This record gives sequence, C-alpha cells and structure tokens, in this order.
Amino acid sequence: MKDQNHICELDNLRFEPSFFQSEVREGFYISTMMKRYWAAQLVVLSNIAQICTRHNIKWFADCGSLIGTIRHEGFIPWDDDLDICMLREDWLRFFEYARNELPEKYKILTIADEPEYGEIIGRVVNNSAIDIGIENLDQNYGCPYTVGIDIFPLDGVYEDEDKEKERTRRAQKLIARYDKETRKYEKRRLIRDIEKVYSECSTDNASYVALMPFFISKNNHKYSKELFSCVARLPFECTQINVPARYEEVLDIEYRNYMQVVKDWNYHDYPVYTDQEEILRANLSRNPYRYTFSINDLLASIKRYTLKLINPSERKDKEIVVFLPCRACWWKSMEPLWRMYKDDPDKEIHVAPIFYYDSDHNGNVGDRHDEREKFPDYLDIEDCERLDLEGIHPDKIVIQVPFDGWNSAMTVHEYFYSSNLLSFTDELIYIPCFDIDPPLRLDDKAAAAIRPFIEQPAVVNADKIILKDEMMRSLYIERLIELSSKETRNYWENKIVVMDACSSCAEESNCNDKEDDKWTGLVKGSTGKVIVYYVTISLFARFREQALGKIQRSLEIFEKAGDGILAIFEPQAYLDDNLKSYDEALYQQYKDMTYSIENIRNVVLDEDGMALSHMDKWDAYYGEQGALAHKCREMGIPVMIENVKI
Repeated sequence: MKDQNHICELDNLRFEPSFFQSEVREGFYISTMMKRYWAAQLVVLSNIAQICTRHNIKWFADCGSLIGTIRHEGFIPWDDDLDICMLREDWLRFFEYARNELPEKYKILTIADEPEYGEIIGRVVNNSAIDIGIENLDQNYGCPYTVGIDIFPLDGVYEDEDKEKERTRRAQKLIARYDKETRKYEKRRLIRDIEKVYSECSTDNASYVALMPFFISKNNHKYSKELFSCVARLPFECTQINVPARYEEVLDIEYRNYMQVVKDWNYHDYPVYTDQEEILRANLSRNPYRYTFSINDLLASIKRYTLKLINPSERKDKEIVVFLPCRACWWKSMEPLWRMYKDDPDKEIHVAPIFYYDSDHNGNVGDRHDEREKFPDYLDIEDCERLDLEGIHPDKIVIQVPFDGWNSAMTVHEYFYSSNLLSFTDELIYIPCFDIDPPLRLDDKAAAAIRPFIEQPAVVNADKIILKDEMMRSLYIERLIELSSKETRNYWENKIVVMDACSSCAEESNCNDKEDDKWTGLVKGSTGKVIVYYVTISLFARFREQALGKIQRSLEIFEKAGDGILAIFEPQAYLDDNLKSYDEALYQQYKDMTYSIENIRNVVLDEDGMALSHMDKWDAYYGEQGALAHKCREMGIPVMIENVKI
C-alpha cells in the first residue's frame, strides 16, 4: 500500500530514485525502462490535468488505468499505457484549449487535427519521434520514446430507444463500409462521418452516456451520466489521479469481476515501445539504455568454458564459497543454495552483502545503500570491503546483480561487476535476484517482459546460471540462442540449470521477528483475532446514508464480539478529502461516527494507516473491493466483502 507521506500532487511530480529500479510486482518483471516510460506518461497526464484544472474540465481514469488505480494503486503491473475519459462536451473543450496550451513538442492526435489519424478516441503525445537529447530525457525522466495518453469521449445515449436503435444501425453501416474501404481519402471521410454519428446526442440532454466504439459494436459500456458527476482523487504510483467517485459501478459495467487478475491480455505488443526500441538499436547499432548482447563477450565466455573442460581445477579438501548478495529482500533467491552448502563440512562459506548505489539516466551515481543490518540474524555477515577476494580466490562466487553498470537506476561498485569477479574465482555462479513467475508460454507477455532481464552481462559472463524452474530455463535458453546462434544450444543447456536439488534443502527463513512498539500501541495489548475493516469513497458515493447505517451496524457487531476480536477501522487513503468534496453534510456525519469509535474498547481507528505496515499480523479483511483486498488475497489473508443491504 502507498505511503501517503511520499505522495505528490500531479501538477508537481516527484519520483524517488527507487521508483525507477527494476522490480517484480505480483510475479511480473518490470524493467527500469518501463518505469521511465510510466513516469513519462504521468508527465503527459500532468500537463493534461493542468489544462483541465484551469478550465474546469472533469477527467477520469478509465479502462485499465481505472482498474490499476483501484486494484493496484498504480499501473497494472503488466499494463503499459494510461487511459482517461471525459464527457464529449468537455472532450471538445479540452482539445480546443490544448492546441494552444500544451508544451511545444507535444502533438495532438484527433480526426480534426491529424488527417492521417484513424481513431475515434483522442490522443496526446509528448513528441513526434524518438528523442535522445538531454533536455528531453531530463523532462521525461530518462525515457527517449514517444509517450501518449488516450482520451476517450463519453457520448450521449438517446432517451428514445427507437431513435438509439436507428443511430446504431447507421453507425454500424458506416463502420462496415470503413472496414472494407481501401482508399485513404474515402476512409478519412468515413471516419469523420462515424464520429458525427457517435456524437450527435449531446450529453447535456442525456441521462446515459457510453463509450461509443464499444456500445455500437457490443452494446456495452453504457453508464448513467450520474456516475461521472463527481470526482475522487486516489493514489496512483507516487501521485493521485481522478476517478469517478462511484468507480465500483463503472468497473462493474466495464469488466464485471474487475478484481479478477488476467495477465495475458492486451491490444498491442509488450512493451508498447518495442518498435521504437528496435529503431533506436538499428540506428545506433546498440541499445544505449541497457546491455546490448555482445558476440565478443560470448566468445570470451565460451573460451573460458572450454578451457575449464580441458583443464579442470584440482579438487580441494575444503571449497571456499563466497555469496555476494545485495539487497536483503533479494536474499531468498540465494538462500536455497546457501542452505545446501552451509552444513557441508567440505565447504567454507562466506556471506558478504555488497552495497548498491542510486543512479540516474545521465550516469550520475547517488546515495550508497548498505543493507547488512536488514539481513536475517542467522547469517554470519561479513564486510564486503574487507573480504580479499583476490587473496583467497574462492572456488565459487555466487552473485545476484546482473547489470554490470548497465542499469540507469541502480548500480554496484565496478569491483563487483561479473566481468571483474571472473578474475577471482574458478566458478562464477549467477542466481537472478528477482523471484519472477514463469511465463505460461514462451511467446506471452510475461516472457516478453523477462527478455530484457535475460539480456544482461552476468548471464553471458557467469560459468553457471541457476534458475528456479524448467519453464524459466527454456525461456532463457531459447532467447539466448536467438541472440547468438543455434550452434550455442549445447553451451547454454550445460550452463543453465534448475535449482531442483537446492530447493529440496530450503527451509523456511526464521528472520528475527522483532516486536514493533507501534503495533503494540495500536492493538492496545489485545490478543483477539485482528480484523481490518476498510471503507472507501465509492461506498459513500453509491449508498450515501445507507453506508453510514451499514458501518454503524458493523461496529456494533464487532463490539458485541468482545475480546475475541480486535477490529481496526481503516479508511481509504484521502477518504476525508474526497468525502468532504463529494458531500460536506455526509462527511460531517461520518466524522461524528468515527469520533464514537474511541468509546468501543475492541475497535481501533487507524487514520494514519499504521496497520498497513503490519499486514502479516492480520487475521481477516472486511470491507470494499480494492487494492487492500487484492493485497490480502495475495498474502492469503481471508477476505470478506461487505454487503450494504444486509
């Protein structure tokens, strides 16, 4: 869950250096360049939002971006675009102002603005071409690619059913002609005619609105206009974005079960900037923003591999194995191998976490991070700066950072690059730092996301690569053969292995579970089952006074349960601000009710979100759908969804 202390206003974006670091969210790998692309999209959205604020234009996150806001408090991990919507009249007003007020390099794509544009939706992009200039990279947080936001117009639906059916028939005929037409000038005329039919019913005179491309073709995405009457602002990555206050009803219409995770879908290749990346690589003969697979590096690695086969190292009475983990949260990827080795009397084990540094797209190195104190207490941690690798020349060195300086968000000292460590050991073992879910297929979106992580120096340089399953091994081998040649298959198949033997030796880590004074203070020493009760702006926007009644009844049930239960009342982030903006009288009733919680011995009001840092101590979740419910399901915490009518 997002820390509200690190949330900035959309018109004053700020990103912590850690935001740009590669990571895994819900088993899906997100590269540093994808993070920079996300940031650049938020820059575009910021400029759009500022125009809307100046001219009192309402806009709302829509489609996957609305799901992302509610379910993930940010981008859906496997999504890579931002969608917003506006009522048609606001849509027209926005583009009228945007033509004069967007930054100079920005480009507007609508049927009216771009003769070759063939989409009903509008789009704002930050550039018309790839730009690797320093000014552009600084403005867009290191993203050189063209980035845009889709803006969907919501059009009015006729009150008269017969009139709406007649409009639908006309639109469908035009669409059928457009799909068959091959002449460019005729297609341009037809798309303009389609837009006219879509927008002919003013939203001012309509009770219902629709996203017409979906409504005309599939008779869905039709909403009560009331659903877009009030804006709520909810966390999205490092900022807040606009959503309909009654977002749950909107999502039910668009997706029905919007909390169900579907990873393998999209309307374009992943990542969305794939073609631009290939253009850049072709023009520069390399990718300047990540490691470009090098045949020379591969040949050097094959030579080392061959020499080891010809002249194997002499077996020693006691092997020295040095583990060089980096971040404490990555230790679990190394732990199975460490556990397999640690009780072997023929092995001398050293664990020396290496420091990492923030870096940026300009190559500047920032703060150093030393996470030694965060590692489990059962490890005998050594100082990496005092460990003389050259002197002891370990038989094996185990690493987990693959980048060797080819990551623009984090780096390690060049002494610990895989290319340098080869000089200090007979066998360099690479275990990827991230616990990535294997793809379902070698050609799915997850596989496409993992490929940049495969194309790293440590993968080429290491003598052995240890992965967690056969599917991931197959993905690595096939991608590396694709980058080199089919003649290298035997080399990769021998070099890349699965940690089956190691996994069987792994045990549950017994990290020090130090008592947290803040949590102790929050629960007031209670020993009852902890149930977190979560309330949202959507609950109040949809049910108003009924919501208050339901909350009151729930609090009474908790109170009657006595010492057996400790209920933590957890308001959604920015609930006070959103509810006050929506209905000040309703807000005041809600505040009066929350004041009464102080008198209920086994209910705690957690307005600061302290309990969110202690989800491992929760026994159950009760309340609305959303990011918190989604996180609880991920963690195996039982989830009970509130029914207001009971």
